[in-house]
Amino acid sequence: MSKFRRRRRPSAAFIISCLALFMALGGVSYGFAAGSIDSREIKNNDVRGKDVRQGTLTGDDVKQDALKGGDVDESSLGQVPSAANADNAANAANAANAAQAGNANTVGGVGADALTIGRSGYDDVCNPGATAIQCATVSLELPRPGRVLVTTGGQWYSPDAGGTSIRGLCRILHNGASLTAATEEGSTAHHTDGNQKQALSPQTIVTGVLAQGAHEFAISCSDDVGDMSYTDTRISAVLLGSS
Repeated sequence: MSKFRRRRRPSAAFIISCLALFMALGGVSYGFAAGSIDSREIKNNDVRGKDVRQGTLTGDDVKQDALKGGDVDESSLGQVPSAANADNAANAANAANAAQAGNANTVGGVGADALTIGRSGYDDVCNPGATAIQCATVSLELPRPGRVLVTTGGQWYSPDAGGTSIRGLCRILHNGASLTAATEEGSTAHHTDGNQKQALSPQTIVTGVLAQGAHEFAISCSDDVGDMSYTDTRISAVLLGSS
């Protein structure tokens, strides 16, 4: 009579030990199966961009201050408020520059056509003799064509002995040419009075329209009778505005 060997069922302890061994050896596979992957299951620098689902990463997933300028597409960025302020400041500066450029031919917003400028000349002592000399001069640079107001003043006296008849002549010159008729300082009927100074006859004239550029004005005096001396001679020239 044949004998059959009867197989024994594995014990519970054997089954549990095998299961533990399986889990220890296949931990990675178990992690995938369970849907839980941590840093231990990932090889460094092995995850690629296409392995991450689009639109799932947030700012919390990136280390703070880890991204630099080279990591960002600048064209995709909007304008920050401070940049808008900078643009406004630049526009204001450009507007100011444009205004300054527009005022390059003006003074305080007043155009050259309405601009008034003036100069004065002075000489403390002038002793011409019979030949006339320029006692005081002034130069005026005209920025535009225009009329010029010219005025003169000063004093005279004679060193001649008291009671001597004296007379001098003074006139205004423009660029060396006579602009006015001569005025008489003293007269043949006037006698010196101890070298007492007398006021020069004031002269005032408005020229015709003069060309743009440099102009010279002078008070020119000479002795006609006796010896005359001129002191504190002065001349002023003012470009008149168009209005």
